[in-house]
Amino acid sequence: VQLDLVKGFRLGREGALTVTAQYNQRGSTNRSGEDHAPTIYLGSAGTFPSTPVGEEEAAFRKELIQQDASLVLQNNYDRHNMVFGNSSSRNIGVFVNGATGDENKPHLYFTGGYTHRTGKAFGNNRIPVSRAQQPLRADGTLLYPNGFLPAIAPTIQDASILIGYKTNLGQLNVDLSNTFGQNQFHFGVRESGNASLPEGTSPTQFDAGTLRFAQNTTNLDFSRKHEQMGSLEDFNIAFGGEFRYEKYMIEAGEDASYIGADLKKSVPLAPLTINGPSNGTTLALPGSQVFPGFQPSDKVSESRNSVGVYADLEGELFGRWLLAAAGRFENYSDFGSNLNGKLATRINLLKTNSRTIAVRGSVSTGFRAPSLHQKYFQNTSTQFVSGLPSNTLTVNNENPISRNVIGVDELRPETSVSATVGVTASLQDKFTLTVDAYLIKIEDRIVYSGAFSRSLLGFADSQYVGINNVNFFANAANTTTRGLDVVLIYKTDLTKGQLTATAALNFNKNEVTAINSTELIDSPAKNDPAVTPDNWFRNRLFDRQQQSRIEVFQPRNKINLSLSYSIKKFNVTLRTVRFGEISYVHNLDTEAKKQDGTFWNTQFSRDVDGKAFIDQTFSPIWITDLILSVRLNDHFNIAIGTNNLFDVYPDQIFIDPRNAIGSIDYNSGRDASNRGRFLFQPNQGGFNGRFIFARLTANF
Repeated sequence: VQLDLVKGFRLGREGALTVTAQYNQRGSTNRSGEDHAPTIYLGSAGTFPSTPVGEEEAAFRKELIQQDASLVLQNNYDRHNMVFGNSSSRNIGVFVNGATGDENKPHLYFTGGYTHRTGKAFGNNRIPVSRAQQPLRADGTLLYPNGFLPAIAPTIQDASILIGYKTNLGQLNVDLSNTFGQNQFHFGVRESGNASLPEGTSPTQFDAGTLRFAQNTTNLDFSRKHEQMGSLEDFNIAFGGEFRYEKYMIEAGEDASYIGADLKKSVPLAPLTINGPSNGTTLALPGSQVFPGFQPSDKVSESRNSVGVYADLEGELFGRWLLAAAGRFENYSDFGSNLNGKLATRINLLKTNSRTIAVRGSVSTGFRAPSLHQKYFQNTSTQFVSGLPSNTLTVNNENPISRNVIGVDELRPETSVSATVGVTASLQDKFTLTVDAYLIKIEDRIVYSGAFSRSLLGFADSQYVGINNVNFFANAANTTTRGLDVVLIYKTDLTKGQLTATAALNFNKNEVTAINSTELIDSPAKNDPAVTPDNWFRNRLFDRQQQSRIEVFQPRNKINLSLSYSIKKFNVTLRTVRFGEISYVHNLDTEAKKQDGTFWNTQFSRDVDGKAFIDQTFSPIWITDLILSVRLNDHFNIAIGTNNLFDVYPDQIFIDPRNAIGSIDYNSGRDASNRGRFLFQPNQGGFNGRFIFARLTANF
């Protein structure tokens, strides 16, 4: 449900005020599959336990599955135990903007807004056999006998206000403004527990901490437009300065949301038979399940400021040739200074009342300092790797683990060079065409690293208890993007109405051109050729999966075609979008071979050519929308429509047949389906299927 309200008011004699309010409530969707875990109540979580001494493995596993299946039936357990789709959310927002006078006179202007958003997003289900994640009652029984589905329930608040004053200083236009904005993201955890707390003491809801960010920007801009300056027409000069202040904070959650690592609490494992004894003990995982809270060691309160000045010149020679040049100098309190520039031009090859053809192009340099978030963010999160829970510690760039153990350099700014060239054309008021090619080269791109396991890092059992992997941000990659955008619009009268046809095409290629390592990461001691390349530090820094997310995990082409026809009070719009193919690439190297020619990773199923099925390419898809609208009168308009008219879904994720429910030959790491529960990748227009809506618009 979405409700929008807009109301305008007069402000004084010449001013105006507009107030906008929005309420949006969205329910969750679920497109998950069945949990293919070998057992739900008995054995081990997401895998088979070791076969008892003296028993034959196949017979043991068959009996274990059979007894577990009877418990599943007895408890009416549903293996559709996850919510994989859109989270539920509710948004409320109010915005105002206005000015005290006419645009051509000195006046104040302002914009402000506030939004309050809540939501609920479920994590991975903790099945009953996952005893390391199960909080216990006072009598030692499971708090959630049939498992539980914990959720993150965030509360997000955004506020912003801009106040400015425009006037003239002689022939100069002057614009002085100040913009303040802040964001607060509070992490609530619901329907969860902390298994490491003493029996009967674990809450089920947690305050897991808060992220805060605030930014204040003051701008002073001057401009002047000359109708004629020698051979130059419409010559515009602009210059100015900016001062920006930023502050980033991480606030710790309540104690119960993160404690437990030091307790080293042992909990009993699940039995191997119905009413049988525990199969041993394991260490309880610390922190609230789904999102362990921010710890005191994660707390951050850091700020910085920057000062920038710029100049911009633009004019047209002989009424045909537009020339533009701009430069900007910035100084950051934490990253030093930088000077960037841009040159742009446009030449009108043909310019008449009914036809225009022009070519245009630009070259520019860019600079982006690491955000405070990238520099200082640190937390522990629970991720499911190959269907099994894994606590990942994201350390900030200044942490001794990232600097001294792994050997990462201090974060530095990203720099870029980009160029564009294009053609624009129009014919009367019926046809327009734009074609633009672009090239963007980024050096020292800041990326999220691959996972470094605790065994690779040499952690002792007493260090970082409960942590399985470590990740961080680093300037690990150089990338190049090449692309082409084409937009065609055709308008014509048809019978008594108007038809508009639009085609928008994008073709792009992203490439990782270099991995920026360090001497310590590249050292022979950390890249032993006698072990699998998956454990080499240079490969873990920015692994093949992380690289693929830049290169092939987004469509390399997208085609958007639409027809809109309006006649009298009726309008119909038909739109279809083609999302190009994407590829999933696993983090483990499926192609790496030993010296004897055999594969290092033998767990994967392969085709006749030896290609692993887990590295999967998803076919292009077309998604079609249809909207019909009727203007009932001067005040009311009603529309009905459907997104994804033909209920199209992308290809399903490969699920290894050996991992079917009831199989005695199970290994969750053979595919990327998270034990059969993840069916689709999200990057080709989503996977929610058909969506039908109705919309009423009222104007007074």
